[in-house]
Amino acid sequence: MMDNFSEFKFYRAFGSPISNGIHENLFIDGTRKPTHMPLDVHHIIDDWFMSKFNIKPRSSTVFVGTQLKSVESYAQSKGAVIKRICFPIGSKYIYSSKIHDLYSDYKLLIMSDGYADTRNIIPLLEESNYQITNHPELIPPDFLGEIMVYCNSFYLEDL
Repeated sequence: MMDNFSEFKFYRAFGSPISNGIHENLFIDGTRKPTHMPLDVHHIIDDWFMSKFNIKPRSSTVFVGTQLKSVESYAQSKGAVIKRICFPIGSKYIYSSKIHDLYSDYKLLIMSDGYADTRNIIPLLEESNYQITNHPELIPPDFLGEIMVYCNSFYLEDL
């Protein structure tokens, strides 16, 4: 059953309890709405990724981290849980060696420039060294940033 899943495991925070086992990625068709990011900024970012990787990761991926401490801040609400998560072999992993949390960088743009739109978001993305791989073992194990995983499904287990 688990043969087609990578043995490489990540961490993921969920806002409420969720069962272990295989789950479908409900956002694969690009239906994910941002939790905090304004929708216009969300679309600017997705369009940039689409032109670069042919994926809109802000709308269609599952966000994970390599370490427990990198996802703990997303599990602050009452009832939130953190699970180990792995993905089917061939899934695509998108991450930046320079950006840990794109929303935090968005907030920095607002503070420094007073606005965030294509004028400053695109240059931020261009210089952020985003990479895509379907080999999760190539992601440095001490990497603390967000990883966006483009996949049809995922497998969850308790910590």
